[in-house]
Order: sequence, then structure tokens, then C-alpha cells
Amino acid sequence: MSSLFNMDNPVWRFMGKIADVMVLNLLWIVCCIPIVTIGPAATATYYVALRLANDEDGYIAKNFFKSFKQNFRQGMIIGIIMTVIGVLFAYDFYLYRQLTGGMMKALSMILAL
Repeated sequence: MSSLFNMDNPVWRFMGKIADVMVLNLLWIVCCIPIVTIGPAATATYYVALRLANDEDGYIAKNFFKSFKQNFRQGMIIGIIMTVIGVLFAYDFYLYRQLTGGMMKALSMILAL
């Protein structure tokens, strides 16, 4: 019975990882509220997630904000590129929805493949 409440028990280690991922997701959501910081928040999330996967010790929030600051410029560039690609996909989808007749059927058949 004493091993059930041991913190080195695999169940408790798994629960600790789940809690760490929940905190990491909360940090990502909070840092993405200003739309322009989605890129740096994503790079910081990837950094901390890789550290969690490799079982490297450390504090989630401290590592997140350290990576957020260090990779801010690269993250902004990635965020801008992702935003441009997303806008292009949205515009393509808008144009696709505006099509009628034979062109719509032809594109639908091509996209179904």
C-alpha cells in the first residue's frame, strides 16, 4: 500500500507529465492572446515539449519564457510566414466556394483524389 503513494510510482510520474502538458498548453494560450506572438509562443512550446519528452528536469514556465525571449525574432518570422500561408489558403477556399457549374465539378473530382 505504501508504494501506491510513492512519488516515483509510474502512475504518479505519468500524472505529473499530464499536469506539465496542461500548464504548457495554458502558457501557450495566454501568450497567443496578442495574435502577433503566436510564432514565438509556438517555438517556446516546442522547446519545452522536447525537454519534457527527453525527461530533462526544469520548470515549465521558466523554460517557456526563457525560450520565448531567446527565439522571439525567429518566432516572429515563422509566425508571419504561417499567417501569410493561412491567408492564402483561406482565400483559395473562398475562391473555390465561389465556383459554379462545370469548373466546380472538375475541381471537386480532382480534390477528391
